[in-house]
Amino acid sequence: MKYIIGAVVGAIIGYITNWLAIKMLFKPYSEKRFLGLKIPFTPGLIPKEQKRIAKSVGEAIGEHLLTTETITNALSNDLMKNHIRKWISEKLNALSNKTNSIREIMSEALKDSYESFRNKLVKYINSMIISKIRSEEVIKSASKLLMENVNFLLNKNNGEIIEYIQSSQINSKIEESILNFKEEKEFEALTLNLIKQNAENIFKSDKTLFEVIPGGLYNALKVYIYNSRYDIASDLENMLKQPKIQEQIRMFLEDALSSNFNPLIAKFISVDMLLGKLTGYVGDYLQKDEGVQNISILIISVLDRISSKKVEEIIKGVPENSIEEVYSYLSDFIKEKIVSEEFVKECLSLIGKNIGDMGTLEDTLNKFSDNWRNRLESYVYTTLESLVNSEELEGNINVFVDKSINNLEGMQIKTFFEKDKEKLENVSFDIIYSGVNKFIEKEAPEIIKVINIPKIVEEQVNSFEVDYAEKIILDIAHKELSAITWLGALLGGILGVLSPILSSIY
Repeated sequence: MKYIIGAVVGAIIGYITNWLAIKMLFKPYSEKRFLGLKIPFTPGLIPKEQKRIAKSVGEAIGEHLLTTETITNALSNDLMKNHIRKWISEKLNALSNKTNSIREIMSEALKDSYESFRNKLVKYINSMIISKIRSEEVIKSASKLLMENVNFLLNKNNGEIIEYIQSSQINSKIEESILNFKEEKEFEALTLNLIKQNAENIFKSDKTLFEVIPGGLYNALKVYIYNSRYDIASDLENMLKQPKIQEQIRMFLEDALSSNFNPLIAKFISVDMLLGKLTGYVGDYLQKDEGVQNISILIISVLDRISSKKVEEIIKGVPENSIEEVYSYLSDFIKEKIVSEEFVKECLSLIGKNIGDMGTLEDTLNKFSDNWRNRLESYVYTTLESLVNSEELEGNINVFVDKSINNLEGMQIKTFFEKDKEKLENVSFDIIYSGVNKFIEKEAPEIIKVINIPKIVEEQVNSFEVDYAEKIILDIAHKELSAITWLGALLGGILGVLSPILSSIY
């Protein structure tokens, strides 16, 4: 009987002891005093050490449970991967069923901020494109690409190039352009200016007319005069019969009679009769071989005397308006007679033949200059640099981007998903998942460090009311605490049995 009583008493004591110990972990929640003296074991252990416990729990969770590696692994696992794929699929399905335009969707999402967003987007794309094409790297790459194409052309045989030009009617277009250009005022001004410049240089020189005119041309002119003597004589005879010339001769005869004869005698002499006699005599003379011969000799003699004079002296005696007429005549002569369709065709054909016999285009250029390649590369680079930095190109890019954005805005969102939806889903997933992974790898550790999980846990635990913390712990460890209480009863019962046994032994 005494063993049973000892066991029961020991069990009750053990049970109450452990139950009280567990209760004293939490209660009382605050310090208690009696007659101004602090009652021991108040407040309970957990309320008293709440801050220390919170800090320890936070450090334990942050350093051993929710570590940076654990969180990043959780964010990169298959569950997250499947969630992202599912989210993308749901969003694309929702968008593929919408008939709204992109402008409508964006306007609905951004409200009044859409126009500002659009303008910033256009400005950003413009600046991005412009800054990219204006970079030295792009200019060098473009210049290199152009030179590669130029080198390909340079290594071609000139004959192939000329043949291509002729077969593609480029030759006829060049001819047409030249012939059209000669009808322009610019061509007339150009030829007139060149004639004047060369003429003025000759006028200022100390040369005779014979030295200016090539010897072969001068001799050819003499031969032409002699061979054309009958035509010249016939032209002179016809000139004498012209009314204007007849009138001038009449005036000359009247002046001669009035100044050399007595007025009374002059009245009896008929000017018309003299004019008729003179015209007939000269006409008869010009029809004779002797007259024709003498006229040609006279003209050549006059030409010799004029050619022996200095050009400057000859020009001084010529009225300025007459010189201008000569300039104009020479300009018209070049335009009509020299730069003719036949002349242009012949020149282009001759140029093509000569160039075709020079080997490759590079060989041709090497004959003109040893440094042409460096100058060409420099020209290409500076031209590209000037082009990409021009305001005109910048304006064209602005217009292009604005129109592209306008076209994009007007498209229905579902048109992007009508074809290859699965491919678009896969591409979207690859881009987004790759971006998420890169973000997790590079930025997540820093973000987790900034979040400071131990500190968050500590602050959260400290924010709990003691009774709430008690409830959480009891909910979590109810079975364990109950087992500890009954373990106390078991141990107490065992000790209650052992005590009388030991007493009886000793």
